[in-house]
Amino acid sequence: YLALLIAAIPAFCFSGQAHPARVRALAVAALMLIALASLGGLSNAIGSLQPNRFSVAAWLTLILPAGVGVMLLKERAWRPPAAGRWAAIAALGAVALVVAFFVREALLEIFSTRSARYAVTRPEVKGVGAVSVDIVKLLRERTDRSARVFFETSLARVLDGAHVAGYYALASDREFIGGPYPYNGFVNAWDNFAFGRRLSDFPTAELVRHLDLYNVRWMVCHSAACRQAMSAIPGARSLAEAGPVTLLERPLNSSYFIAGTGSIDARCLNRLELSTPAGTPEVVLKYHWVDGLAATPPARIEPRWMPGIPRPFIAVIGPPSKFLIGLGLTDGPACAARAAH
Repeated sequence: YLALLIAAIPAFCFSGQAHPARVRALAVAALMLIALASLGGLSNAIGSLQPNRFSVAAWLTLILPAGVGVMLLKERAWRPPAAGRWAAIAALGAVALVVAFFVREALLEIFSTRSARYAVTRPEVKGVGAVSVDIVKLLRERTDRSARVFFETSLARVLDGAHVAGYYALASDREFIGGPYPYNGFVNAWDNFAFGRRLSDFPTAELVRHLDLYNVRWMVCHSAACRQAMSAIPGARSLAEAGPVTLLERPLNSSYFIAGTGSIDARCLNRLELSTPAGTPEVVLKYHWVDGLAATPPARIEPRWMPGIPRPFIAVIGPPSKFLIGLGLTDGPACAARAAH
């Protein structure tokens, strides 16, 4: 990075190169992206866009101005006046030293057999962490598929140094809300934050309503504020601890239906298989509606809004006694057939 910055400076300072304005524009764009990636997190609004992701594009954009800068430095190193020549030689030397240092460090990282340079000792990909093993075991033994799990993730990666909510849901075969990554949805939960606000600011009755709407019976908390908020729910109790997290349970008549009755017979990627009593006029599911959902056999699906929830739920008008819901084509293999393979 330092070498790129040093090499790009001549693209601003020297003239006489073909298309200097375009090169300067690329350099300015790269520097603006670097500033966004480095400082954007100071703003909550910009930080929600995860501006650090623009860092790679910024440095790649700077490669072309840096290349032009090296060519300009090379030209100046062989032309008078002497002061400009020595300045160009010094800049080229600085770029060469920085690149040589980076190459040396990279070679040590790749080929060193004695110890790790920046990361963990090789192999860097290892088995599942001890805390994760315990959490998955707890979820399998102390929860079931009749309700969902509220999972509070952490920006600090407190669980085996990783973001692992998605892995926990897959390995335990449980439906989660609150994961697998922060910022991206109303129900995402992280570090004392969920349902659009701090958990410590939630009135207990309102928190219970939200958990009811999402069929949440179990809560996994790592922060003290989350534990306190969930423990304040009438009848809630702590079931077990694993590493930094606590598994809590609250009383709940489990159901994936907001309105109407029925059962979720199976669920898998892009597929819900349901049963409802014959003659049911409509059901409203505790799953979010998205444009393009279809039912087989055909039934009308429409969004149904609930007070205080910014995303609609799925309403099925005149549901068949047995049907499935998916996004787009719904004639793929059944969930049971997928599990068998």
